[in-house]
Amino acid sequence: MSKHLAFLLFILLLVSLFAQPGLAQQSQAQPAKRTILDYQQELQLNQNQIKSIQDHWAKFESRVQDLQQQIGEIEQKISASLEKEMRLTKDIEKLIRKSFELRADLRIADLDTGTKINSTLSTEQFQKWIALRRAGLTQPPAANQ
Repeated sequence: MSKHLAFLLFILLLVSLFAQPGLAQQSQAQPAKRTILDYQQELQLNQNQIKSIQDHWAKFESRVQDLQQQIGEIEQKISASLEKEMRLTKDIEKLIRKSFELRADLRIADLDTGTKINSTLSTEQFQKWIALRRAGLTQPPAANQ
């Protein structure tokens, strides 16, 4: 019985760690993440490019919210099921797999949005954007200086 209880506690701990990704990161003061729009002057983005980037970003943020909500609901089901069942069942395994599938969907949406945004840039703008990213975006944008 104590082995089962220890296993259950381990699984609950594992699930809780993955249930709220970034929660520990959010509690730490981190500088705001800069986006390509913060560098519109350096990249000389035109209004059509800015509008396109904003549209892609808005769709991405909406998708992220939806997926994070689904992940949260599944993680709650996993925790409740583990507390009730006191063992790892096939249904719980399916929920865990679904949770990680949704996390993969988040990553895919991130990469897809990035490639769509990059495709709005000219070759010169794209090369400059790569250089800015490689520099670590450590310097404040010219608009904020």
